[in-house]
Amino acid sequence: MAELILDVNKPEFSGRIGKNEIWQRQAFHKIVKNIEQLINQSNVLLKGQELSNSNYINRIHDAIFISGNRGTGKSVFLYNLEREWLDAVSENKVKGRAKFLDIIDPTLLIGAESFVNVVIAHIHKFVHNDIINTSKYHQLLGVLAESLAQTEYKSREDLGGLDRIISYQSSMDLELNFHKYLDFCCKELNCDAFVLPIDDVDMALEQSYDVLETIRRLLSCPRLIPVVSGDKAMAGCLAMMRMKRD
Repeated sequence: MAELILDVNKPEFSGRIGKNEIWQRQAFHKIVKNIEQLINQSNVLLKGQELSNSNYINRIHDAIFISGNRGTGKSVFLYNLEREWLDAVSENKVKGRAKFLDIIDPTLLIGAESFVNVVIAHIHKFVHNDIINTSKYHQLLGVLAESLAQTEYKSREDLGGLDRIISYQSSMDLELNFHKYLDFCCKELNCDAFVLPIDDVDMALEQSYDVLETIRRLLSCPRLIPVVSGDKAMAGCLAMMRMKRD
């Protein structure tokens, strides 16, 4: 039996911890395999498709959800996920080229700040220093920003007739431009997909429904793998409360 040493004097959310201090070994093995499967699925969907010259979107409506009550170690698990993946790749236990984005905490959103904006800014911050074709990158980013400005995912209940039709078209344009942007970033950084950890989705009280909707509607790009943590029961209750309130 492997020895497990836990330093109880360490702060709970100190971030990355030693490998011999991690007790969720089976969960790490499972999630690493899940990421590999999603990468393989994405590569199959995108094989032979030049997304930049197509208006058709291949979608993957899969996300990895880590459920647990408060204090069960979900945040520490997310912080150590990239290292577990890289170790598995180096040991030839899995195959795939994944880049891990920094963790997003929706509880830090301010007021009515759009989660879509946060995700795009988050990706830009991660990739922009490694982009070689900067002119193409800024072109795609500009088009994405323009389509985002036209939508902002405003409620369509207040719209009617032609305005509502235009709103739906703008949403489709945003999704397509987001896919093209991510596809380009992956090619520039020589990877198959980005892994986006989203922590404590259930604790963003006023943002929970919007965050879940963004994951469902926009983050279905084959080049992005959302890994979401939270209390499943609490997240579901918050979403239902928002729907009833609206």
